[in-house]
Amino acid sequence: MMVQNSMTKAIEASFDPVHHAQVCFRGILRAFSNPGEIVAVPPISHAVRPMCQSMLSAALCLLDGEVSAWLDPSFMTKDVEEFLRLRTGVSVSSHPRDVDFALIGNASNMPDLQQFRAGTLLEPNRSATLLIQLPSLVGGVPILLCGPGIKTTISVSPAGLPSWFWSTWEVNATCFPAGVDVLLVDGENIVGLPRSVRRSSPCS
Repeated sequence: MMVQNSMTKAIEASFDPVHHAQVCFRGILRAFSNPGEIVAVPPISHAVRPMCQSMLSAALCLLDGEVSAWLDPSFMTKDVEEFLRLRTGVSVSSHPRDVDFALIGNASNMPDLQQFRAGTLLEPNRSATLLIQLPSLVGGVPILLCGPGIKTTISVSPAGLPSWFWSTWEVNATCFPAGVDVLLVDGENIVGLPRSVRRSSPCS
């Protein structure tokens, strides 16, 4: 019988993977169906620094051996790569434009949204989803969003996004149905930004 290493044992003991994936997937669906709403995701006791719990939960839910992912430099650690390899089987690429998912731990230095695969009018499903870890999903500059899934407008104020993010998001939205999708995460929660959502105007 193969002996598991210490990391594998810790991971297996930390959660019920099937239940965790089901609850987390429902949370991600809710976040993208209700853009701008802060949605809680189930905690995971096994920490893999510098990933926060909600990033780990989302990664476990979305990544598998059929997709590829790009990790920003802050996530390119032995522990993170081993965790993802053991738990998801995802293929890690060094080229942002080639991947299905991007895991970003340092938003202030993240690549421009246009550096990621946006799909095409004929194959919008070929676009990438960006998971961006932030210090908080509140406390930043308030922005009004509108679009499908939002009754009128909704105010969001994620802290830690680069200053160029929302102007570039406007460019991304004009590409619909192509364009990238974004999932913002902090320690416990997520916020979905589907490509169909546009910025309205800064809150007064």
